[in-house]
Amino acid sequence: MPRESVKKSQEEIARLKAHDDETEQLISDDIPHFLETWKRSKKRGQSSKAKAPEPVQYVAVGDDVPNFLDSNGRFSEQLISDYESNLTENAYGDIIKSRSHNTSITYGYKQLEFLFFCKKVYAGRPAISRFQVRDTKLLAFLMREVVEREVRKAGETYNGTANTVDMESFAAAINAENKKLSYSTCNIYVCAIVDLWNYQRLMGTNPHPSPRVKIITEILKVVRKREAQNNRDNNVDRATSALTNGYSTIAQIKLISQTFINNPEQSFKYSFRNDLAFLLSHYLLLRGESVRNLEFSDLQYMELSKVGTEGTYPAIVCLFNQGKTNRYNKTETGACIRNKVVEICPFMAMAFHFFWRFHNNKESFPSFNTNKDWFKLKLINGARPRNHQVKKAKSKGKMLDRDCNPLEGEYDYESSSDEDIQEEGAFKIPAETAISKTAHTRFMKNAFANADLFAKNKVTHVPRRSGASMASLAGVPEDEIRRMGSSFA
Repeated sequence: MPRESVKKSQEEIARLKAHDDETEQLISDDIPHFLETWKRSKKRGQSSKAKAPEPVQYVAVGDDVPNFLDSNGRFSEQLISDYESNLTENAYGDIIKSRSHNTSITYGYKQLEFLFFCKKVYAGRPAISRFQVRDTKLLAFLMREVVEREVRKAGETYNGTANTVDMESFAAAINAENKKLSYSTCNIYVCAIVDLWNYQRLMGTNPHPSPRVKIITEILKVVRKREAQNNRDNNVDRATSALTNGYSTIAQIKLISQTFINNPEQSFKYSFRNDLAFLLSHYLLLRGESVRNLEFSDLQYMELSKVGTEGTYPAIVCLFNQGKTNRYNKTETGACIRNKVVEICPFMAMAFHFFWRFHNNKESFPSFNTNKDWFKLKLINGARPRNHQVKKAKSKGKMLDRDCNPLEGEYDYESSSDEDIQEEGAFKIPAETAISKTAHTRFMKNAFANADLFAKNKVTHVPRRSGASMASLAGVPEDEIRRMGSSFA
């Protein structure tokens, strides 16, 4: 049932606009690298990638040598200073560009909270030192705005109420009056403010030493120690947060896989794709982003010798050179073989996924003549319209049918990528588009709900955690589990 529209008064609209203008000015002055991300998140709900500032074009003399002569032909120290400042800004832009999208969003908004705090509390200080990060300011910010703050009520995400955890104890813990921020959240605030200090040091606007001093570390220890007592006071069910999170038997894996395959909601359009994503996450102990980013060029086929008899086992081997814990192009591998239980066999899931993808969905079969023709094709692919004529959410009328064919010029909301928002007129090949985190989370939550299994937080990571637990129960050495799961934690 759609929510009732709430019409804002002119006074409220004016107040919100003034707040946005003030926010934009703060970001422009103190964290300019976050400005474009903030503007896009205002329009699209934090759905686009963070971009680094555009590189500055310099006037060069000869072989790319900058011109430091002023209008009178004299050597100018100011031009040198401006040139070095621009290089520093570009260097930091490259650092921000290489940072993950979620980290940029998280740090940016927490730094913005700190800037508003400084503007309110230190308004009497000179502008040059008002927003400088130092240990005393960070301590004041933590004690007044973070450590003792109650958990805010979560807003709508993904499917709204369809994705909320229907557990009485969990809801009670979130809505409890005495529920404070966790250690991990407080530590993220500290990391974000220290990152702002690094930026100020890089730009030469902050002469103070690192704000992460001994007292900050001790405050974080106090927060960590109080968590157990808070959970006890708020009657948080320990079992729902640990032991029962996910699955632990072959029968449960089979049940989850069957919920994917026997799902007629979209005429089985994405059933085998979703099942393959789940099984690969389970057997290879993959995080959500790792399975979404798999490409054809990452797939390898190997024959493994049988133990104690003649013959070989066919194996699917996946190569990974990027991920949450792999930012430096280190090659890692994961492999799986056939399973005698056909419902949970990765070979079966991949075969049916390819058959449905290229025969039923009529996707053009890739050409293997050159590497560029197929290297970037996604294994767990999303879909984009060929003409990119996407209807705006603010337009009137009925929402497009989720079963529409994206290859016929209509938009596929199920498979749209949350990191694929492009400028108007841009075009991207559907087969090279990964499914979005939103779509991945949606079908995983629905599968666990249909199988009557509990999954808390990061549902796309549940197969990784549950698979590691099952391997440990089966007697697999811990170092082997870590090797397969890329330092599982």
